[in-house]
Parts: sequence; structure tokens; C-alpha cells
Amino acid sequence: MSIGTEEKDQRIREVYSRYRDELCHYLARHYTLDPAEAEDVVQAVFTRVAETNIVLTLDNPRAFLYKMAANTCIDLKRRDKVRASYQTQVVESDEEREFDHTDPAREVEADQQLRCVTDALRTMPEKRRRLLLMNRLDGLSYAEIARREKLSETVVRKHIFKALADCQKALQNQPKHN
Repeated sequence: MSIGTEEKDQRIREVYSRYRDELCHYLARHYTLDPAEAEDVVQAVFTRVAETNIVLTLDNPRAFLYKMAANTCIDLKRRDKVRASYQTQVVESDEEREFDHTDPAREVEADQQLRCVTDALRTMPEKRRRLLLMNRLDGLSYAEIARREKLSETVVRKHIFKALADCQKALQNQPKHN
């Protein structure tokens, strides 16, 4: 069954107008999201739906949308938990440093390591660097990066793995100063 773009767009608009408010209310209630967050999740779900033809083949698009929305919320909650944990670790680490009065030799070593990793990032292929930074700095998952960059998750994983290996190799090869 071949379906035109206009027909697909019309079907998505119909499904969106029919289930948008219902999904927003469900997400706000069950995942304790504020209305704006719920709306963002619903928008993300429909953006993903629009990228595929799946909504055209479903007998029960409502169930599919609920499942996608729930999975998106779970992913967001996990990501928020990881970020909060990381921020707590950073704050605790900063507090420890205040009391630790790190010796100058450790500071010099840390500066050298930072320069080493920065040089490795600067010399690696642009695409590899961009994907690594999207993952490690922006906190995007491999799947999110793959969608944004129109790549497979496997390709994203390989690039990030190679980027991390490049950084590790640079650190291992840095000159040792005593």
C-alpha cells in the first residue's frame, strides 16, 4: 500500500488533534510533569511519529502513542537522575577540593591532562568530536544523536568509542614529569 505525503500528514494531524490533550493530561498525572513538560514530551513523540509511517499502519494508534510517551518520560526521568547524580558528585568534589588544598604538582598534572585531551579533541575528525561532545557534554543518548545526525546507533557508538580511545591513547602517551 503506497500512501502519499499529504495523506500521511493528514493522518498524523488527525491523530495529533485527537490524542494530544489526552496524552498531556496522562503524562502530567502519571509522571508528575508540569503542563509545559508534558507538552514537550507529546511534541517529541509526534515528531518521532512523523519521521516514520508507523501511524498509518496501526490499528490502535492510541496505545502506541501512550507507550511511546511513557517510554519517553522514563528516558527523561533516567537522564534527569543521572544528571542530578553527576551534579551532586561535582558539587561534592568541589567541596572536597576546598578542604583538600591540592598540592601544586597535582594541579600541574591535571592541567597537562586537560591540554592533552584538548589536543586529542582538536586533532580528531570533526564528526567524531561532535558526536562525543553531544554525548558527554550535552548528555544525549546514542539514539538521540543518531536521530539528530541521521545515522545509525551503531555508527554513533563506534564514533564515540573511537573518540574515547583517542583521548585515552593521548593520555597514555603524554610525557611524564616528575
